[in-house]
Amino acid sequence: MLTTIKLNGKDYPIDYGYRARYYYEKDTGVKILSSIANGIDHNTLIDLSLYALQTGHKKEGKTFNLDIDGVLDLLDSDNDSLLKLMEAFAESMPKGEEEKKANGQVKKSVKLSVK
Repeated sequence: MLTTIKLNGKDYPIDYGYRARYYYEKDTGVKILSSIANGIDHNTLIDLSLYALQTGHKKEGKTFNLDIDGVLDLLDSDNDSLLKLMEAFAESMPKGEEEKKANGQVKKSVKLSVK
C-alpha cells in the first residue's frame, strides 16, 4: 500500500508491499513475516523501510538516492521517525483479529510490537 510519511518536514512516498518485502528477503535472507511473528526489531524495520522508500519512489516515478546511511541520517533528524515507520508498516500488513467499527462494519487490525 503506497502511502506518504513526513520526515524532517518533507513528504516521502513509502510502500511496504510485495516488492519491498521481496527484495528485502532476497537480499537479506530474512523472512519478514517470521520476524513480525517474533516481534520485529527496530533494525529490521529500518532496513525494510529502505526498500519501502525505494518502492514508494519507484511507484511515483521519483528518484530515490539514499542508501541505508542516508535513511539513518533522515531518521535521526526526526524524533518521531520510528513511530511513523511503525505506523506505515502496520497499515500495510495483512489484517488479523477483527474489531467492530462504530458504523457496524468489521475492521481488521494487526498488533505490531518492536523489540
